[in-house]
Amino acid sequence: MFSTVRKLMIISFVMAVVITMAVVAAEARKIPRVDNFVILIDQSGSMFMEHKERKEVKAVLVKKMLLEMNKRIPELGYTSAIQLFSPEETLIGPQTYSRYFFEQEIQKLPDKGKIFGNLTALGTEIEALDKIMGGFSGKTSVIVVSDGEVNQGKDPYQTAKAINNEYTNICFDVISLADSAEGEETLRKINALGTCTFASGEEMMSDLVAIETFLSQVLYMEVADVATEEMRIQEIAPNIITVGGGYFGFDSAGINEAAWTAIGNVVTEKLGKNPGSSLVIEGHTDSTGASDYNQNLSERRAEAVKSFFASKGIPSSSMTTVGYGETMPRVSNTTPEGRAVNRRVDIRIVE
Repeated sequence: MFSTVRKLMIISFVMAVVITMAVVAAEARKIPRVDNFVILIDQSGSMFMEHKERKEVKAVLVKKMLLEMNKRIPELGYTSAIQLFSPEETLIGPQTYSRYFFEQEIQKLPDKGKIFGNLTALGTEIEALDKIMGGFSGKTSVIVVSDGEVNQGKDPYQTAKAINNEYTNICFDVISLADSAEGEETLRKINALGTCTFASGEEMMSDLVAIETFLSQVLYMEVADVATEEMRIQEIAPNIITVGGGYFGFDSAGINEAAWTAIGNVVTEKLGKNPGSSLVIEGHTDSTGASDYNQNLSERRAEAVKSFFASKGIPSSSMTTVGYGETMPRVSNTTPEGRAVNRRVDIRIVE
């Protein structure tokens, strides 16, 4: 009997180890897009009213959604926090992200709250993020979970714009619970301050794939995607082409003509469709090395691309170069794959 029990214990232990190793292996395939994230959750009166489509209290829907999100956020060393409004309260953080501790705090979110007199000061609360973000370094996602209703305090767009200007590596990624045109417009204006992600809260509440998609766009990427997508030519926004680390080696501004010919063809084709347009060529680096050196390297990368395009017939007078050094990473610099993505040039076609 003792032998059988012991065998079962050993089998259970081995299975636990195998499962743990599988989880670690799965998460090892992911790299962080950001260094920090803050979930900013609206707890004002309108969030304790029923959603027009779902016929359930919005705050309850949000709580369920956040618990599902939390199950799927990989523990990649993010500095993280949960901030509530209105009223303003830091629920957890800033601290290294832990799925367990986040779950404990999300479970505490109330299912019922004051509706009348509990006004929304979204702008004022965005401004208050400065108290949390002062200790951050690197790239940050502010995940705004709100219906966008605003009836007191500062203008949310203007305060978001001020924060965006102060912290150049910030994105306002939005999960919208808006059930009014005004709320939707407010949230979209904030989101449009950068190349950030906008998601429908209603869709994320009913589709786990939508949650996975949002998280993969905001917080992490698969390592396989770095080689197949992020390190190659991509149009990341209308008329903004990024050429990633597959084309720039470490500490290099060299242009491989064979590799860049296809890129030159894409840019020339786009210019042909936009007569009179000009190019702004922006050089970037990873964070390895001194910031002054990286600034110079980013400028050399931009100039190298300009010279290559000029050799292919694009007038030098229609091209402007600028270097940003390490100040505007696309993803976190904490992994080799992430640093490769950040060694890049962004090409903007300006009409």
